[in-house]
Amino acid sequence: MGAGGEAPPIKARDVLMLVGLTLLVASVVMRAWDDPVSVTPDAPLEGTSMMPSGGGVSIAYAVSESVTITVRLEVDGEEVLRQVIPVAAGDEASIEYEMEERGELSWSITVAQGSADVDVDLARGLLAVALPPVLGGLLIAYAVVLSRGDEDSGTANDADVDAVVDAVLLE
Repeated sequence: MGAGGEAPPIKARDVLMLVGLTLLVASVVMRAWDDPVSVTPDAPLEGTSMMPSGGGVSIAYAVSESVTITVRLEVDGEEVLRQVIPVAAGDEASIEYEMEERGELSWSITVAQGSADVDVDLARGLLAVALPPVLGGLLIAYAVVLSRGDEDSGTANDADVDAVVDAVLLE
């Protein structure tokens, strides 16, 4: 440790608990934190994602003034959807596209004038959505079982361990 300090070794159960909590909390926050993005003529919305077959994208938009929205989707560099949509003030609508096979999906959303609030949701399949929180929960449960095992096994407390180590080092 820096500055001549000393740190005790980290136990495996503590590492498992930390990794499990990180997976669980991060996956829940990422699923819940879904705010629309404001798109203007100067700041179009663009993105790219690797998508599985059967996955899809849903693009929802809401406007407060009349605008023209252009939505363009490409799969592996080939344009699959291009829509120019005039939208009246106060309208909300969405566009959905389902992937036929695995590939790189790119999207571009622009407005001619004014602004629109756009929300892009990717549907990657149940496994990609459920795996991180389930894995995090399993790691947390295993860490709790390990900590209970240490308490029940009657292992020596820290003072006894230090005494044994000191005695071995002095001999």
